[in-house]
Amino acid sequence: MAEFPAAWIALFIFAFAVFVIVRPLFLSQSAIEAAQGVDAWATQLRRQADLLTARRDVYAALRDLDFEYSTDKVSQEEYGRQRYKLMGQAVDILQQIDQLPPLGDDPIESALGGSNSIAEESGEVYYCSNCGEEVGLTDHFCGSCGSELVEEAST
Repeated sequence: MAEFPAAWIALFIFAFAVFVIVRPLFLSQSAIEAAQGVDAWATQLRRQADLLTARRDVYAALRDLDFEYSTDKVSQEEYGRQRYKLMGQAVDILQQIDQLPPLGDDPIESALGGSNSIAEESGEVYYCSNCGEEVGLTDHFCGSCGSELVEEAST
């Protein structure tokens, strides 16, 4: 009698393994294309996030360098050399950001038939007080600069 449950468990595990292996063969072409579209959108979003992070890091390095120069921790020659290098990096990053295609609508939101934000539905537009980028009505932090958003956002 103890072998009966063990046999059922083994049969269940075997059936599940067969299901996982065979399932991709029965997916429709549209489901595969939709999954690839989401992957492409996510890859593009990741690339944009990486570039924005790199931009933030270069700006922070420039601020630090300016501060160190103002406190006489860096010589004028070293300051000029490092600033030139950092400005070149910033220009390269900004050019890459400018060359990115627009993200368009979120494919998941589009598939669900929803709107991207509450602000779109209400017609209200909010901006970050630090960098001026548009932010959502329910956002707590700016997606561009990362600063905390205050309650009384300007419309």
